[in-house]
Amino acid sequence: HGAPSSGGAPPLPLTRINAAGLAQSTRTRCNGRPGKGVRAGPGFRRARGGAPRRHTPAPMSEHDLGALARYHEFTRAHRANRLVYRLTHAILKPALIAYLRLTRTGMETIPREGAVLIVANHRSFLDPFLIGTLLRAGRPLNFMGKAELFARPRAGWYVSRCGCFPVRRGESDPEALETARRVLEGGGVLVVFPEGTRLRSGGLGEPKRGAFRLAIQTGATVVPVCVIGAENVRRAKVVVRPVHCQVHAGLPIPVERGEPTPESARDLMERAWESVRSMWLGHGGSPEPGRKERPTLRDRVLKR
Repeated sequence: HGAPSSGGAPPLPLTRINAAGLAQSTRTRCNGRPGKGVRAGPGFRRARGGAPRRHTPAPMSEHDLGALARYHEFTRAHRANRLVYRLTHAILKPALIAYLRLTRTGMETIPREGAVLIVANHRSFLDPFLIGTLLRAGRPLNFMGKAELFARPRAGWYVSRCGCFPVRRGESDPEALETARRVLEGGGVLVVFPEGTRLRSGGLGEPKRGAFRLAIQTGATVVPVCVIGAENVRRAKVVVRPVHCQVHAGLPIPVERGEPTPESARDLMERAWESVRSMWLGHGGSPEPGRKERPTLRDRVLKR
């Protein structure tokens, strides 16, 4: 496993598997010496001693897939545990409103009954919780979470009872799509982020139309939502700062149930995202394109 390569043989990959069954990092040895002759390119993170690492998902084991399947089954049958959701909602909602000085508008536009698909921009891990403050405790909110959140049984049990269900990133996940469809078919509220990833700086990203195909398939009402300021809450992955955040809901868009086509999904996407963009710019959001990377310290100081 640790033997150096000889002659012109290719580097030997060393892969470490984490608790979720995913490949956590890859280190390459060249000429028997780690890090020599290897340059960290895009997607690599340089480790101690200069060796590059790439985080790439590996196929999950049958045991892990079975564990994720149980969480999907629970969400499809119950959407959330009413007691756990109400207690969490009762604690987090006033705490977030007070600590983050949360500004909320448009709560009255979200339908109280029937299937609702909330489409929002994605800035922080807090986004589902901030959006959840727009709804009453008796109207549970469902959203997708990366499969790694469910690696620990207790944490997985808790987040699933709060309305989260797993999605495998970097690959097609039909189980997650089926769970999302079942939530809407049952008249629930589902939050999706059409940008597909968190954008930590700049403005909005380009949406993808997959979520809007789901709205047409189920006839769910689409509600555009805009989140502002959440990317500034966390620093050093630990500190949660009391910065001002905003969450705004736009006018609902009724959708007629039918067979989705690329044109119909694109039209619905453009209508919904134009509403998100107008709220974003109207409440002080940046007109620049969104970026995954945080701004550097120098850029933040110059901006001030």
